[in-house]
Amino acid sequence: MKDLRVLERRLWSLLPADVLLARTLTHSALDSEGRLFACTSDLQLFGWNLQTCEVIHECSLIISESTSQANESSDSDSEEGDLESGFLEPDDSVVDFRFVPDLEAFCIASAKGVLLVFDVESKDIECVGMLEGGITALAWSPDYELVALTTGKQRVLLLTQEWDMIAERTLDGQLPAVPPPTSEDSEEDSADEHAQDPADESACPELVQNPCLSWRGDGKYLVVCYSDPAQPGGRIFRVWSREFQVTATCDEPNGLTGPIAWQPTGELIAAPRLLPNRLEVSLFERNGLQHYFVPLRVPRSAVVQQLAWNADSDLLGVLIQLPEEATSMVQVWTRRNYHWYLKQELVTGVVSEAAPLSFRWDEEDGMVLNLLLADGNFARVAFLWHVHEILAGSSIEDEANVYVTDGCEVLCSTFSKAVVPPPLCSYRIRATLATDTSTAATAASSAAGKDSVIISVGSVVNSVGINHNSGALVFLLSDQRLVFVPPATSLSLDGLTPLFAQAPTPQHVYSLHDLPTADQRALFYSHVCVIDEQTVLLVQSGLTVSDHTTESVLCSENTLVCLRFSFPASSSSSSLGQAVLESTHVTPVEHRVLAVECDPATKTVFLSLADGRVMNYQVPCVSAEMTSQPISVIYKDGLVNYTLGDGSSFFAEPCQWISPALFGKDMEKSRVVLISRSQSNKLFVDGHLASNFCTSFTLHPNFVLFTTMKNNLHFITRDHIPRVETLSRYLTLNENKYDDSIRTLERGAELVTVSPSQIRVVLQMPRGNLEAIYPRALVVTTSKRLIAAHQYLEAFSLMRIHRVDLNLLCDLDLESFIEHVALFVDQVTSIQWLNLYISSLREENTCQTVFLDRFAISEELPTAAAGPSSSSSLPAAAAAAPPRNASTSAASSSSIRPVPSTVTSKVNRVCQALRSEFLSRSLDSFCLPVLSTLACECPPQLEAALSIIKDLKSQTEAESGSTSDVLDVDALVEKKQSWSKGGTSTMSADKALRYLMLLVDVGQLYKVALSMYDFDLAVLVAQKSQMDPKEYLPFLNKLRKLPTHFQRYSVDLHLNKLPSALENLCLSKPEDFSVIIHFIQEHDLYSHALLLYSKKPLCDDVDGCRAVCKTYADRLLRESPSEAAILYERAGDLHSALKAYQISLEWRLCLVTAEQLSLGDEEMNALHEDLVDRLADMSQFSEAFQVALYHLKSFERALQVALDGSLWNHAHEVVARAKMPEWSTSRIQPAVENAAQKAIRKLQAHNERFERYSGRLVEVKERKLNLKAEYDQLQRDWQIGIAREQAELNDSQHGGDGSGTTSIYSDASIYSFASYSSFYSTVTAGGHYRRKNKKGSRRRRPRVSGREGSEFEEEFYVNELKEMIPSRKHLDEFNELLRELIRLRLQEQADHLHALVHALIELVKKVTPLLLAPLITSSTDHVEDDPLGPDASPEEWAKAAKRADQHKFMPRHTTQSLLPGKGWTGLSLLS
Repeated sequence: MKDLRVLERRLWSLLPADVLLARTLTHSALDSEGRLFACTSDLQLFGWNLQTCEVIHECSLIISESTSQANESSDSDSEEGDLESGFLEPDDSVVDFRFVPDLEAFCIASAKGVLLVFDVESKDIECVGMLEGGITALAWSPDYELVALTTGKQRVLLLTQEWDMIAERTLDGQLPAVPPPTSEDSEEDSADEHAQDPADESACPELVQNPCLSWRGDGKYLVVCYSDPAQPGGRIFRVWSREFQVTATCDEPNGLTGPIAWQPTGELIAAPRLLPNRLEVSLFERNGLQHYFVPLRVPRSAVVQQLAWNADSDLLGVLIQLPEEATSMVQVWTRRNYHWYLKQELVTGVVSEAAPLSFRWDEEDGMVLNLLLADGNFARVAFLWHVHEILAGSSIEDEANVYVTDGCEVLCSTFSKAVVPPPLCSYRIRATLATDTSTAATAASSAAGKDSVIISVGSVVNSVGINHNSGALVFLLSDQRLVFVPPATSLSLDGLTPLFAQAPTPQHVYSLHDLPTADQRALFYSHVCVIDEQTVLLVQSGLTVSDHTTESVLCSENTLVCLRFSFPASSSSSSLGQAVLESTHVTPVEHRVLAVECDPATKTVFLSLADGRVMNYQVPCVSAEMTSQPISVIYKDGLVNYTLGDGSSFFAEPCQWISPALFGKDMEKSRVVLISRSQSNKLFVDGHLASNFCTSFTLHPNFVLFTTMKNNLHFITRDHIPRVETLSRYLTLNENKYDDSIRTLERGAELVTVSPSQIRVVLQMPRGNLEAIYPRALVVTTSKRLIAAHQYLEAFSLMRIHRVDLNLLCDLDLESFIEHVALFVDQVTSIQWLNLYISSLREENTCQTVFLDRFAISEELPTAAAGPSSSSSLPAAAAAAPPRNASTSAASSSSIRPVPSTVTSKVNRVCQALRSEFLSRSLDSFCLPVLSTLACECPPQLEAALSIIKDLKSQTEAESGSTSDVLDVDALVEKKQSWSKGGTSTMSADKALRYLMLLVDVGQLYKVALSMYDFDLAVLVAQKSQMDPKEYLPFLNKLRKLPTHFQRYSVDLHLNKLPSALENLCLSKPEDFSVIIHFIQEHDLYSHALLLYSKKPLCDDVDGCRAVCKTYADRLLRESPSEAAILYERAGDLHSALKAYQISLEWRLCLVTAEQLSLGDEEMNALHEDLVDRLADMSQFSEAFQVALYHLKSFERALQVALDGSLWNHAHEVVARAKMPEWSTSRIQPAVENAAQKAIRKLQAHNERFERYSGRLVEVKERKLNLKAEYDQLQRDWQIGIAREQAELNDSQHGGDGSGTTSIYSDASIYSFASYSSFYSTVTAGGHYRRKNKKGSRRRRPRVSGREGSEFEEEFYVNELKEMIPSRKHLDEFNELLRELIRLRLQEQADHLHALVHALIELVKKVTPLLLAPLITSSTDHVEDDPLGPDASPEEWAKAAKRADQHKFMPRHTTQSLLPGKGWTGLSLLS
């Protein structure tokens, strides 16, 4: 679906007009620096510099008469004389002229067998050989290592680049049988061989009779086409291998004529073929069998002079000569999907002097064609693949029309209707009418046979312009005519509208040769841009005539020509009307124009120039007054620079494809943004780089679609003005698993167009076939638009077809959906679709997960706020329910109340809203959706769903009159038949139950039916399961015979509903209460039993409640004695409560309970002694002191407890109360001294160990930092070594033999990261590692040890130092001890203790920054520019810790927590 568009055409005038009178150019070629050299008909050699338009060389190849006589008299050959006088005779001619890159020289072969080599730099001409019999054809291999040629003696020779003979064969592949004849015999034989039969000459005088050669692209095979002596007038070809052996022969000529060309990829061999009814290019395989053919759309009398494939093998150039019109042309063909399209026809001028003589494809750029013209000009035409489609945003964008040129026809495919595979199409548009003179030869051609082709000489459509607002077309023909085609219209036949529109017919034509120009032959038009119905913009390139006739001149820069036409009514329907030119505005452009595109909304024209500049063209305003002569003015102010998003007017590189697009949803803030792509596959959006690998792009009303070389399809939203931050995500791979802005494509797929109405993206594969996809991004966007417009039916159908998550219907706006739920039910009337939607609901907000990339939550989506839950209006049987029994509120066996659900649940809110709407209409019609809403709620309301089924069953039984309390198998079959009938209701219980079983497991439904204590409903469910009726029917019949509460207890116990079973067991009031106690103990239902006996009706059973409390207290006595004591009190067992309080150390409650028991003095004293002992054993010295002093009233015991607990203030209180001051010196002072000695010894050992560990930690960190510095230095040295070796390697490749260059990898092996990392890992620390064992791989914590040199030594010391930091409790203890030492005037011990504490605090302050710093690992991803080093201070370590992104640990203490607070007074007392 791609067309070949002319990107630019450059034209050089090589020879002045007076020189062309005596000679013509015959051969031309470009050298490696782009300089052009050409041979003339009089054997003159010229050279031109195309950049400066100067003649750089001129010499003659003809040998002079004096030199010829000297050569006859003397065998000596002077090199200088040959250079001055030439080598060729005047009657000789050049057969081949080609530049050989390896030799930096041109190879010239003449018809008389002279081989010349012209050196480009020295300008020397050397004769490298002369062949007897002359040279008829010559071809170099693609690698320029071999040269093959044919001679006039019917020989094929294979030579090397040094002109050494490799092999010689006859044309039929045989070795020469006789030695070469003498020169006289050779001339006679050559004259006889070149003599033609007069009959053959008269039959086809213009046919090429000389042999033709062509190599395959890889140089392994050569094809030789020549005239077969056995069949006069016929030609055959043979395929030769590189070893010069014939591998295949086409021995059925059937009209082969002219040249031959082998496709570089090696698939096809092209050769012209003349058939009785047409002229074609036959395509053969390597084995000589015909594969296909290309019917040339020219008269049969035409002659194919030259065939050539481009370097990419996708374009075939054909040089055709028309003897009757004495002109020639170059046609460019391409193949897509096994159909050959005629894409371009180059007819340079209207006179024969400007016709092409020869052409040659550029060897590096396959889209560039070099032409040598008969008028002495040299043309260079660059092509570009382009898709002619309607721009998105125009009024006819929904048609998705794509136009493809094919000769004189334009094929239109309407992809919004159907994806028509090429070469088929929706309709065809002929560029000219059938009665046009250019197609008059069709009738004569059709008379020759039924396989005739449409003759399209001069009427080939080279370019197509589209009016994106109306759909009108403008064709630019190869003969420089403009054809105006109206929009296509759809006709209704008998009230039926056809699928495709009717093909429009061209109405008017205008010849661009009628424009007033300096030189009609040199003008060329391209880039057709239709602005409106009457205005057309063209890019004109022409030849500037120089005043110096002896110097060549360069083609002038492009010129914009804006033409305005009027279209009078045509008088005849059999011919095209003539368009009338009203005005012409000419605007010169400084640089070549690469692309022209018009914005259909604003009618602003955008231009992309060769220097990367972007410009706007302001369409000139023309007065409405008509004049007799057309207006022709120079419109210089038409171009202005266009400012891109980055503020400049230049792309990063020139762009050949541009397209304007409107970005922004808000019309006030929206603006036109330019989308562009360069030939290096870079995509720019408003000047910002969006992709480096873009292969194609197209526009959608909401997106910009583009494909990449990674075979992905990307989407750029047009809702917001593009920014660099948003476009940068397309330069990297998005790892979001829910991202639907990327779609994987088939390899090589490219965009053709997109149909917004059908959400269809059309892609073309490399082989030419089309594929249509429906990307999820477009589907979701369209669904969003339909949901916002409350078109729920269209949105539901679209999402269902493309399997989009249906939760989007409510997640987009939950409140709006609930508000319009009635509209949703009105539109979506299908019960199946309603059930599908309800069953697909889930709590996940898909706008924030699945469709996160499609919606900006903060800007587009309202959050799903919790609102009031819609009330569920179930039928009478399901909405209200009597109490389950006389004392509990539950549902009866006939109906059930829905379980109240959380109003914040999205699923519950939607289900309740839908259920309310269904029930307000008709339960009979929406029974299945109502069941779906009940089953899909969280938690599922299965009891309410089964209640509805039960009502349907009851209605059926009431109508049939069949009831039974006890069932057997036969009765079950009769009931099943009655339930399936359904009575007068359209919904039967059997059908409803079968549907509910699709949503819920039948086993779960059976359990729910049993839990409802409805055995008939349980039978109805059980019969749908795999249960055996002989098993569950006796079980159900047995349950029917039990008392009500014991029956329900049995059911609950069967269903393992233990709390409910306990409730029913208690209500059954068994004679032996131990049964209940045993049930509670067996199933651990103590809490539930307490709850039951605290409410009615069981709260009146006091004995039962006490028994339960005592049983529960016995259970908790070991685990929680305090709670057991409370239960013992509730059960009235105060002695057990006292014991429990005594065990739990609740001494106050224990004393209160003892008072309630009225214990004696001895018992109270024993209790107090026991409490003191228990509290002291648990280190609760303060509580033990209170019991001993205030309740036991023993000063001796209280003092001992205070001294044991270091409660110095409490000890002084006892001394004061007991009035025993001698105890201060005899009891308190020794205890304080002993405590101080213990604290001093402990602090000394602690400080020594702390200092040793901190010093070792500093050493470990310094060693690791040194190793890291060495590692970084080695890495930098390795990179420098690699760069140095690469530079030396590049120098050796450009010059020198490279013998002194060593491998970069051999020298760089000493810097191997793997070997050094293994060494470095032995001294690194931190983290977890993976260890594999035989049982499997699992993550384990490595054993951290403090062994010197260990891998985890640093982490060990960090953890140990953290544990050694004193806590606030320890500091308070030291503070109290210091205060007591000072009070007792033990100054020496106080100073010693204070010094140790102060030293510990200073050590902690010093080491804290080291502990806060992250662990040093072997990772190279450390913080750059880090000032840490071996001499780093603790402050620098602290700063480094703040700069770290993540800490390996969270410190237990901070520096501030280590300092004494307000309670610390020891320092102030000692200062």
